[in-house]
Amino acid sequence: MSEKIWLFGDSYADQNNNNDPNSWVRRLQRLGYDIDNFAVAGSGPEYQLSLFYNQMNTTSSTKLKEINLIFLISACNRINFSFLNPRDQIIKPKITFFKFKPSKMELEILEKYPNYMNFLEDFYRYYFMHNNNSSMLIEKNVGLLSLYKDQFKSILAWPIFDSVNRAFSYTDTFCVPSLRMYEIDTEESEQESQENIRANHMRPHVHEELANQIERWIMRGKKINIHKFNLLRNK
Repeated sequence: MSEKIWLFGDSYADQNNNNDPNSWVRRLQRLGYDIDNFAVAGSGPEYQLSLFYNQMNTTSSTKLKEINLIFLISACNRINFSFLNPRDQIIKPKITFFKFKPSKMELEILEKYPNYMNFLEDFYRYYFMHNNNSSMLIEKNVGLLSLYKDQFKSILAWPIFDSVNRAFSYTDTFCVPSLRMYEIDTEESEQESQENIRANHMRPHVHEELANQIERWIMRGKKINIHKFNLLRNK
């Protein structure tokens, strides 16, 4: 029987975001892994956790024990507002000297929601600017996932952008890599990002290594080897 994977995350895992047959997710599928991919580009952890809970609540405990959970934890400042398309949660305007300064991309998103522009401006200016404790939020999300380590076959909780300052103990069923996912490859150029040149923001040899390491984690319980990714960054 093939190994079952549930995959949650953002554009680092969303296969609707690229047509590359050699992306890390498609490589795993070719190796025989049965993957349910719930990742949505642009979405944040609040939205992904809501999808996760929906799946858990409709799956028996027996089935859960057969599932390897891979949860890529995106930026905690991507808020799951009810009126936002999940792909538009990427918006996080900068507030400088209490002035609302969205980027060009963020302005394009805001224009889709004219009835909520004032609300979003007030939210980021008066609340988010003073309560954006990313270290606390990422640890809260990792801690939540750790509560379910005995219900799944194994859990890989991998922060994408935010650092986990507190060391979470590695067990046979729960793994938190010490290297953020966006650090496993060199930063995209502006052109690469705009033209979506890199599938899931990674170069081909990084996709290959990521698929290999996840297979080692599932099949042999090996930790994610961050040293190999550090070497690949220089290629």
